Amino acid sequence: MGGGADLRAAPGAQSRRPPLSFFDGPKTANTTDGLGVHHLWGRTYKDVFQRYKALQGFDQRYQNGFDCQGLWVEVKVERDLGLNSKREIEEYGMDLFARRCRELVAESARVITEQSIRLGQWMDWGNDYYTFSDTNIEYTAFPEELHTRLLYQGHARPNGAPAAARRSRSMSSRSRTSTATSRIVLFVRFP
Repeated sequence: MGGGADLRAAPGAQSRRPPLSFFDGPKTANTTDGLGVHHLWGRTYKDVFQRYKALQGFDQRYQNGFDCQGLWVEVKVERDLGLNSKREIEEYGMDLFARRCRELVAESARVITEQSIRLGQWMDWGNDYYTFSDTNIEYTAFPEELHTRLLYQGHARPNGAPAAARRSRSMSSRSRTSTATSRIVLFVRFP
C-alpha cells in the first residue's frame, strides 16, 4: 500500500472489525495525459474519507480500478489512428483495433497508478481490477419469487452518445434507410 502506514489490522484481527464498503467508481482508462486536477481532488477527498473510517476501526478493501470498456476508449483510439467510421475500423481490422484499445488501457492504467501513488493515495497497488476482466463479473441466479416482485421487463430508447449517433447517422445516410431501434432493458428494484 503506497503512502504512509498500513492502517489495516493484522490477518485474523480483520474479522473482528466492522466492514465498510466504499467503492470508488473506476477512472476511465482512456488517456495517457494523466489525471486532471478534478480527478486529483476527487481522489484526495475519497482517500481522506477512507483513512478517517480506517482510524475509526473499519475494515476496508483498498482496491483501485479502471473502466476499460466502452465508447471513450474506442473514441480515443479512433482519433489516434485517424479513423472516422465503423467501416474504417473494420478495414483496419477489429483484432488490431481491440489490441490498440487494450494497449491504451494498459498505458493509461500505468500513468494513473503512478500519479495516484505520487499523490499518496492508499490502495492495494498491484491488486487493481479492470472492467474488461472476467474476474470482476459475478453471475447470480435470482430465486423465482424475486422475479415476480423485483424484476420488470420493458423497453428503453438507445443511449444518445454523440459518437454512436454520428456512426448511426453516417450508416443510415449511406444505406438510405431509417429503422427504429428497441432494446430490452432489465430493471431491478431492491427492497
